[in-house]
This record gives sequence, C-alpha cells and structure tokens, in this order.
Amino acid sequence: QSHLPDSRPDSGKVALLLMALAASSGVSCADIEERSVRPEGKETGARELSGFQSLIECIPKPNLPEIVIFDLDYTLWACNAEDMILPVVRISNLGFADATGRQVRGALDALEILKGLKKAGVALGIASAGSRRGHSLALLRALGLDGFFKPHCICVFPGAKDEHIKRVCKAARVEPDKAILVDDMPYNRHACKRTGAMFQFLKRKLVSFTDMEKALATYSAQATQRNSFKNWFKSVPINYNPNPPDSKDSSTSQLSNPTTINSIRNPSVSTSSSQASSLESLIPVTPNTPAVSSAS
Repeated sequence: QSHLPDSRPDSGKVALLLMALAASSGVSCADIEERSVRPEGKETGARELSGFQSLIECIPKPNLPEIVIFDLDYTLWACNAEDMILPVVRISNLGFADATGRQVRGALDALEILKGLKKAGVALGIASAGSRRGHSLALLRALGLDGFFKPHCICVFPGAKDEHIKRVCKAARVEPDKAILVDDMPYNRHACKRTGAMFQFLKRKLVSFTDMEKALATYSAQATQRNSFKNWFKSVPINYNPNPPDSKDSSTSQLSNPTTINSIRNPSVSTSSSQASSLESLIPVTPNTPAVSSAS
C-alpha cells in the first residue's frame, strides 16, 4: 500500500481506490465508510467552516478558552488506535489505511477546527486513555494533525481523565477551569467537574464544526458571567463599620467605661457584678441613725 497517492482525487477515483483496496486485502466493504466522503467545494461544508471562523473572530480574547483538549478514538478518528496495524498510510482527506488494508476515516472538520483554534491563540492538547502512545502518534501523523500539538501536551495512558486533564494543563501552564475537554464518552463529564474544566460531549462521535461552535459559545457565555461578576465585585466598595453612625457617641462612652471594657474581656465578671447590683437594689435603704448609749 506504499504506492497509494497522497493527492486529493475526485469522488469517483476515491470510490474505485477504496474498492480495489478492499478486494486486495480481503476487507469487507462494510469496513469502508463511504459516508465520510465530502466532495471538495460542497456548499454545506463551506458554510459550516465560514460560521465556525466567524464565531472565533467575534468572541473576545478573554472569553476564549486558553486550551482545548481532544480525545483521540472516535473523536479525531473513527476507530481505536490500538486496533490498527502499523504502518498506516494516509488516503487523501478521507482517512488512513493500516498494513492490513483496513481503511478508517478521520473527522472531516478536525483539520480546519485545529487551524482556527491555533490562529486564535488557543493552545491544543490530547487526553487519551489508550495504552499505545506510538500508535496514536502514528495516526496523528497519517492525518497530518501532529503539527498542531506540542509533545508535552499529548497524554496517552490508561486511567481516568482527571489525571490527563491535570497533566496537559500543567504542561501548558493553564488552569483547568480555562480548558475545554472534547470527548465522545459521556462519563468523562465527571472528570471535568472534578477538575473544573468544561466538557463538550460528542453525541454523534467525531468532532465537527457544530460541536466546537456549541462549546465555544457556551464557554464564552460562562466567561462573560464570571467577568461581569468580578467587575461588579471590584466596583462596589465594601466599608465595614461595626458601629452605626447614630450610636457612635453611646458606643464610644460605653467603650471608655472601664466596667464595660472589663465585661467585654471577662463576660463572667460582668454577669456577676450585674447580678450583685440588682440584688442591692432590692434591699431597703435606711438612714444612718446615731447609736444610743446604754447610759442614757
């Protein structure tokens, strides 16, 4: 399969190429997903790309995420990387084929999505729970997507996505709450909740312009709310005054009284002294009479 062209043939040649590939390798036609074919210049694709680019351009820089982290399997391509037999060969813009002739499509919108995010200054990362990092990197190269990701921002190892998100964000020097995870597994939303990242679920598998537009619009709306609250909080002066203005004089006189200060420092003394004063008020006060001598 090393002689397969890397050019962009028309849809008729692509169909013949895939049929020949399937016949020579014994792969059933069911494995070849021709629904991934999108003829170049199709109006719908151009309109979707234009809408995605316009959305990125109209979102203010502070309201954009600092990093977007992508899953690999069934997010950037329609297979498990571990199932592919190396080496893999790219087949135009449809995807790639492995050493057995198995052809797998990639996400058709992935290339333009990565271009748009990179142009907007958004960092890119990968978080995959696969066990074969070499296979994942080979598939990225076959699709021409490897140049968008820095090596230290590619995390491929088994485990929960919490650790993937933390490692990628740490490598990119970004806080997790400034990140978006794009993934096809719904339970990974829990990892995002635990780390603070935003989750974009791919209901139909394979990332598309629609998915990214939804993710960016949601993140931008949340960022606007956060920023407006911060600005309001900073603009409102907070002056703590425990003594109201009308009781300033009385409170000052109370605090200048040693008995009041004593009672504040030692409440028990204040209580006992007040009880004693109340008891004294109950005792009748008699005038002092001179003592009568026994002699008189």
